[in-house]
Amino acid sequence: MGTFDICTSTQSLKIIITDAAMVQAANVIADDIFMSNSTDDTGIRVTAKRSGCAGVMFSFALENVIAPGDSLFKQDDIYFVFDEFTAEAINGATIDYVGTQFSSKFVVTKPGSNVCGCGKSIS
Repeated sequence: MGTFDICTSTQSLKIIITDAAMVQAANVIADDIFMSNSTDDTGIRVTAKRSGCAGVMFSFALENVIAPGDSLFKQDDIYFVFDEFTAEAINGATIDYVGTQFSSKFVVTKPGSNVCGCGKSIS
């Protein structure tokens, strides 16, 4: 598990990325590289959008372009990319990867936040 300090233009923030999330990110990236869709510099972009009942939803996608203002966090050749809005929205949160018999996904949990009724967004 890694704890990362995120420095935006306005503040310093913290997030935690669990070992399960790091392992799954490595697997997704390795599969994508194997299928020749990506290069060795592919990472996972985490994006926050204003949506859902509680206010913010997070999405995850493969990414190999770092835009001006993005924060990049690398550990063991795996990196996560956050734009400034996402970095601020995810402050104090944990990124995890959870799986059941019927589904698996990256999830963001944030202590003290409200989760909406549908379970798709947090405040």
